[in-house]
Amino acid sequence: MSKRILFVSGANGLDILMYKICNQLSKVIPLKPYFVSLINRNDHFFLKNSIKKEDILNLSLPNFKDKKLKPNLKFLKSKEEEYDLNLWHIWSIYLLRKKNRFRIKEDCALLYMEKTIAKIESFLDEKKIRYLILFGPAGIPAFLLQKISEKKGVKIIELYNSRLTNRFTIKEGDKGEIKELTKEYEQIKSKILNNEKVNLDKAKKFLSNLIEKKPVPDSKKKYILSFRGKVKLFAYYLNIIIKDMKIPDLTFLVDKIKKKIIYLKTNFHNPNENEKFFFFPLHAQPEVSTLYYGRWHINQDNLIELIARSLPVGYLLYVKENDLYMGKRDLNFLNKIGRHPNIRIISPKKNTFNLISNCSMLFTITGTAGWEALLLNKKVFTFGDVFYNISKNVTNVKDIFNLPELIKKEISYETDQKDNLILLQAMLNISSFGLIRAPGDCNHASLENQNITLLSIKIEQFISKNNG
Repeated sequence: MSKRILFVSGANGLDILMYKICNQLSKVIPLKPYFVSLINRNDHFFLKNSIKKEDILNLSLPNFKDKKLKPNLKFLKSKEEEYDLNLWHIWSIYLLRKKNRFRIKEDCALLYMEKTIAKIESFLDEKKIRYLILFGPAGIPAFLLQKISEKKGVKIIELYNSRLTNRFTIKEGDKGEIKELTKEYEQIKSKILNNEKVNLDKAKKFLSNLIEKKPVPDSKKKYILSFRGKVKLFAYYLNIIIKDMKIPDLTFLVDKIKKKIIYLKTNFHNPNENEKFFFFPLHAQPEVSTLYYGRWHINQDNLIELIARSLPVGYLLYVKENDLYMGKRDLNFLNKIGRHPNIRIISPKKNTFNLISNCSMLFTITGTAGWEALLLNKKVFTFGDVFYNISKNVTNVKDIFNLPELIKKEISYETDQKDNLILLQAMLNISSFGLIRAPGDCNHASLENQNITLLSIKIEQFISKNNG
């Protein structure tokens, strides 16, 4: 019997990627594909590739022209309870969005969510969807789709970056936890406790390579655009000007100018080997990792101030911007943070890996740097929902008022290196080779046939394991 699978597309070439995964999967399993369109351009792509209109769920942002339309609050309240939703929390994902296609006005938010929920329910029920495949929810419609699908018994297949170079795994729910990782981690610990033989060689080898070669995680890797790619980009923007009769989004050019200004006006410091410091690498924003999984810590400047006020005398807080993200924040953002006497703003050009290696502790909301710090046997404090919170070397801060006491308690903590090895081994056991990035973010490297095959093999294995 054909598997009814709903593929979630999106911006940056995700429509092409999902279409290619669908085609590859269809070679090994019988399936009936459906597609989610999150922007109108996705619709055009799928229709052009012979996907029937009735097999496309369009969840792009509507333009509510009728100002008299009001949301049905009774309906929304019932759906919050039915699907365990917090609609205003989900709406917060759009709070810091700058691009128009990602923004939704407050007075339209509830009306949009009402219409979206109704659309999703109708499509899932009518098409009898069995599996949902996505690259991680990054907006209101994708989050609503995932939550509703899960409650309706649809199997979630979120292709998830393992935070290890060129490796990915599958995450099944909308929480930060990776269920398979937690299960594998606990099983390895149980075997060791029962004096059973456990092979941690893969983890030791990986860790040795990490320390020696310092590979860049997929999420931070720079992909240089080829000449052909630049021509395509120019043609894309020219097409928008001619076809849509509007100026395309050229935010990236403004960001480059802002980057130059920030370098000139910010008082950057160099790391000092005589200073004892804690480390807070700034998160990219707006990103789901902070806006949704960080929950109450959207304002990083506020969180950094609270951390700085919680530190004991004799320690500094090093804060570092990601060079890839320079220019995307307010011009005074870094200088505002740097006003505090025990905070040092470190130049983005300094090596993050070295800063992690030399820090006393690392603070992060849900970042990759926290995972890297664990692998380097550092104590980590997190403020959000992330998979490595299961480690005994992580303190997940639930109540910010307890932070000063938690820091005092953990400041002389000796990390359990074996526990870190076990967690790394568990991640290596459940993850597979493959690049999880939107094509537009990696110069289309994720669209290569070999990568599509790797992603499809993992998906097929998951479907077979879950009784097809």
